[in-house]
Amino acid sequence: MSVCPRPSRKYTAFRSQRLARGLHSNIGMQKQFLFLANLIGALCLLTPSTFAQAADSISAINGQTFENNAQDRYFNRTDCGLDAQEGTGGTGGDGGAGGDGGAGGDGGAGGDGGAGGDGGAGGDEGTAAAALLKAGPADTTFEIRLDTSAGAATEVYLWAGTGGAQCESLEQRQNELLGLCAEIAGNPRVVATNSLVQGLTLQDLIDAKAGPSDIIQCDSSGLTGTPYKIFAFRNQPPSGEVGPEGFGVADFFVDVASPAAPLVDATPQTASTFVIGWANPNPPDEINAWRAWYSNSSDASTATATDLFVALGDRSISIQPSQIGLSQPGETAYVFMQAYDQAIISNDTTEQALAGNQSELSPAIEVTFVDTFGFCEISGDCSNCSAAPMNLAVPRGPSAMVWILGLLAVMTLVRRRLR
Repeated sequence: MSVCPRPSRKYTAFRSQRLARGLHSNIGMQKQFLFLANLIGALCLLTPSTFAQAADSISAINGQTFENNAQDRYFNRTDCGLDAQEGTGGTGGDGGAGGDGGAGGDGGAGGDGGAGGDGGAGGDEGTAAAALLKAGPADTTFEIRLDTSAGAATEVYLWAGTGGAQCESLEQRQNELLGLCAEIAGNPRVVATNSLVQGLTLQDLIDAKAGPSDIIQCDSSGLTGTPYKIFAFRNQPPSGEVGPEGFGVADFFVDVASPAAPLVDATPQTASTFVIGWANPNPPDEINAWRAWYSNSSDASTATATDLFVALGDRSISIQPSQIGLSQPGETAYVFMQAYDQAIISNDTTEQALAGNQSELSPAIEVTFVDTFGFCEISGDCSNCSAAPMNLAVPRGPSAMVWILGLLAVMTLVRRRLR
């Protein structure tokens, strides 16, 4: 018989020996626990669900669809009716000269001289490239794809908001002095097939105003864009405080700031292939592509665009002479680089990849074409050319003689040892 004491009995939190022995030993207790489990499950079903905020998105601009949902949505300078490249306005023209007086009348006293012609109207002051053009926001169409995770909608009521707006708040919708939220005209909007809200223009967003305040601005932005929101309230106009199940939010940017010109290494090059390099953007910017231009002059206004461009992460590009109009050794050209920011929709084609806001051209890099083959043929004297056929076949020069003498010495030493 063991003299060791019996181990202490394990108890549950309720100090119940029967519960500690396991539910399998008592049918009545099994039924009690099954009833409690069902009751808890039913209470959970009655508890209101927590809705995740519906994430709507602008799915297309001007009929061109975005590549994926993670891509930022931009309206750029062209969408806003601005020149793709920001520039400076010209000087107003001078007023025209006054007209000549009329001739005197015939006979009698001379007729009164005709009144001087009105001076020509002064020329219009040159408009900065940032001024809105005719083809602008009213011609820029877009559509919104609704998030249906919280259920489908048949119509929506659209509001525009600043990047930090919470237009589900009654206070932000009603208090125009806050300048955060404004209703977009044309509500309600019918939801079409595939949960799309169509027939929208950028002008609709610009026209939404909170009192005197513009919500969406299309004539200025931050360097990497200014953020905004579109609130799509489902099936009924917003009233009071709207819960997350009652609306979705589509985020987007307006970016009308041109990137800075690339900071190139402008050291002249003489080569058969030119490698143009540049530094990181300063100030920092989101660049999508870098494009090469060329000219026979260092004047950037005479440059011609090439189809040569590299992606955002690259900091150099290789260029063949024939790609910039050079065909003969000794010819010189000038290369310029240009930056295009990420305010684009797609990289599918060259045109789309270079659709972002454009920088001015960089300073010129002078490049001169020199062929790496045929130097002796050009000069007509191959006697001192290291690539001449005779020089490749027969060792020449002091270093060759050293090798020959060394080889003879080794052969002599080996022969003596073998004797």
